[in-house]
This record gives sequence, structure tokens and C-alpha cells, in this order.
Amino acid sequence: DLYINHDKMLDPKCKLRRWIAEKNGQPIGGGWYWQDAWLYDPQRFHFMIRVFPEFQNKGVGTALYEIIIKSLKEFNPNELRITVRESISEGLKFVEKRGYTELIREQSSELEVNAFDSSKFTGIENKLRSKEIEIKTVTELKKELHWDRKLYSLFMELIKDVPGMEESSEINFEQWAKTELNIQDVPHDCYFVAINNNNFIGLSYAFVDLASDMLLTGLTAVKLDYRKQGIATAMKLKVIEYAKKNHKPIIRTGNEPDNPMLNINLQLGFKKIPAWIEFINKL
Repeated sequence: DLYINHDKMLDPKCKLRRWIAEKNGQPIGGGWYWQDAWLYDPQRFHFMIRVFPEFQNKGVGTALYEIIIKSLKEFNPNELRITVRESISEGLKFVEKRGYTELIREQSSELEVNAFDSSKFTGIENKLRSKEIEIKTVTELKKELHWDRKLYSLFMELIKDVPGMEESSEINFEQWAKTELNIQDVPHDCYFVAINNNNFIGLSYAFVDLASDMLLTGLTAVKLDYRKQGIATAMKLKVIEYAKKNHKPIIRTGNEPDNPMLNINLQLGFKKIPAWIEFINKL
């Protein structure tokens, strides 16, 4: 159901197709390709392959890869991308053997929510209030006029300034609201916006991974003129508070190694776990 809901919200210009590998009527793996509306190019495709551990190294991944590549030929792709966890040595060998090279490395980290010590961060929100900076949820903002258009403008401004982020495509308001805001796994009580004198200056939110019940962070960012005041940390604390109240055991995030947000996460108690590596093949 989750895949069905997400597929329905795909930008109409983007292509997507999925396959399931079965043995005796039972799924043993899957593969799919898609196009990213944020990095849209009609000849750029992303794909993913997953095989259950007990069926790995038996040709299942290769068969899925071949059917994906064959299916893509009609679109004349000139660039393929796949993301592999750095700890999965067989996956790394698989893509490198086929001519893929490393493009981007995203350092993953996670926080055990029940082990988080909030006493180290007392007073941050009061300090911001003294500067007339407050943090509200989207649920609270819905009472205000044009809140969604203001949030869209903020999002589009901030996404272009994320370290390591490639030049992004322009997404219209309707598609942004459909795919980034009004989806079932982004609780509006876990979508936080920093505000100064009615100006939206920062945001932080998280998705609920419906399979594991952990939180997966989305974008956390602050306008340039408001940085280094503790705003990002304060919003992150709100996400952690939400996780505690709603019994989410883990918060997982990812940052390019030189993104200052990685240091903020580590200061909050996040621990590094194996990174995701995006590989690229120019055809």
C-alpha cells in the first residue's frame, strides 16, 4: 500500500516501473527504476535492486538488473544511478563491475531516542524566543493565511543551498505539496518551521518509516542570515521530542560529509552507521 500511495504522487513527467522476483510464488527480491523530479532529465534514471539475503549470489540481482536495463532502452537513457550501502561489499562489486563510479557519499547516522539526554540542551528555545524566533508545527500553521505558499517558498530557497546538492529542478507548488507535504508518512506534528516576525526562516521534518516505525529525517535547513544561532538544533530537538512522545525508537538521517548538519547531529548524540554511496554510469 505504501508503494502504491507513493507511486500515485509521482510527478506526471517522471517514469517509474517495478518488478518482483519470486520463487514458488514467494517474493525473493525486487527491482525498480524511477526518475527524480528534483533532478529531472528525460534521459536520467535511478534504479534499485534488493534481494533477500538467502537468495543473494544466485543470479537474482543480475536477472533484475538485466530486465531493468532492457526495459529502459526505449527511453534512450544517457545516465543511470544506483545507491548502495558501503557495508554491502557484494553490492559494491556488482555496480563497479558494470562500470559505475562513485558520485556522492552520504554519511548515515542514527539516534536511539530513549537514550537521548535532553538536559544538555536546556534553554535553547528560550534563547530563541528572546530574539523573537519561535518554532511552530505545520498543524499550528494551518490556522494562518497563505502558510503553505510561504513554506513552499522557503523550501525551494533552502533546498538549493544544501551542501552536495546538485542543481535542482523547479517543482511547482501543487506537485511540492503533493509529494513533500501532504503524504501519509509525514506527520504535520513532526514538521517544524522557525519563524521570526512572521517570516519563515528555517524548517525541519521527518518521515515515519511505516515498515520499521523509525523516523527518517527530511530536510533541515535555515536561511543564511539566521545561521549559527541554534535554530537548526532547536528544530532537531523538536523532532526528537516528537519521536519520544510517539514511541519512535530510532531517528535516522544522512548528510554529505562536509555538511555542517552532520556535526549538529553528532552533537545531539547521533552515531555514525555505514554510508550510502550513489554510483553513476554515463552511457
